[in-house]
Amino acid sequence: MARDSGIQAIIDAITASAGEGEGGSSEYIEAQLTAAGQSTPWRPMSRGQAIVAYTVALNGSTSVAIRIEWSNDGTTNRGNVDDANTVITSNGSDFFVVVAKLPYIRLSFVSETGGSNATIDVLVIA
Repeated sequence: MARDSGIQAIIDAITASAGEGEGGSSEYIEAQLTAAGQSTPWRPMSRGQAIVAYTVALNGSTSVAIRIEWSNDGTTNRGNVDDANTVITSNGSDFFVVVAKLPYIRLSFVSETGGSNATIDVLVIA
């Protein structure tokens, strides 16, 4: 999956420093979400921090809504990291930085408006 160059630079910096300091190396999950209701696999947050980078291609849709969810056991969704969904109305890339003592996180494709062809490429680094 192609990545925005700004996000790639952040990913390179994080993975280059993996293993330095407490917590060991960073690991990542890459996924493509193609329909509302889909989520990335749960990712353990053993270091208490993560970056969730994403690239949205609306492909004719007018918006998509996403959210970061957390879990105690990597199986059951226990809630959202933020109070509100993030609504995206244009193609592009961005990222979330999560700093919290959460056991597991994932990104979920919540809804899509004005079409059904949007895709979200996701990279979760924790």
